[in-house]
Amino acid sequence: MPRILLLLQPRPLGHGGGEIQLLDHSRANLNELERIFGLIGVKINSSVPCRDLTEIKRMGNADLNVVLGYGTLLAKKMEESFGIPYI
Repeated sequence: MPRILLLLQPRPLGHGGGEIQLLDHSRANLNELERIFGLIGVKINSSVPCRDLTEIKRMGNADLNVVLGYGTLLAKKMEESFGIPYI
């Protein structure tokens, strides 16, 4: 198991806050996507690369991983470990 997965907090039972997680290699892309999703009321749980340790710990709470560019391997591992689907 990748070490990053060991840092993640498990998904709470009954979690269903409708939060998504963004995975991409470009912080500029992520910032713009966070802005756009915010305009339509979609809450961002975290984005990868993460800004800090707190954001890394929240990664396991997302309801969906949105993968752009790089990040498919991590998304697959998170689906296996935490049941978080990805697109």
